[in-house]
Amino acid sequence: CEVVPRNQAVVRAARGHSRLIGVPMMDPRLPAPGATVTREYRGHLVEDHVKEDGFEYDGRPYDSLSAISKAITGSNWNGYHFFAGALENAEKAAS
Repeated sequence: CEVVPRNQAVVRAARGHSRLIGVPMMDPRLPAPGATVTREYRGHLVEDHVKEDGFEYDGRPYDSLSAISKAITGSNWNGYHFFAGALENAEKAAS
């Protein structure tokens, strides 16, 4: 069994990595790495970047969309719900 730091384990679990076969399987709700997820929140444009090992928002790395939404709003959100429309738009832009 491979030992990984907790934050990498969370990202791997979110992205569907299989420890049995070692092949990464992307979570179908997430756009491909390199995509930018953009939405407006309270009059401000929010952009986060999908990376191979997580996300980046405001120049800082994050393990999940939920962590980014909490940094933005100050309260707990389901990251997929917070970024729902933006995720759909990012997927359309990538195709």
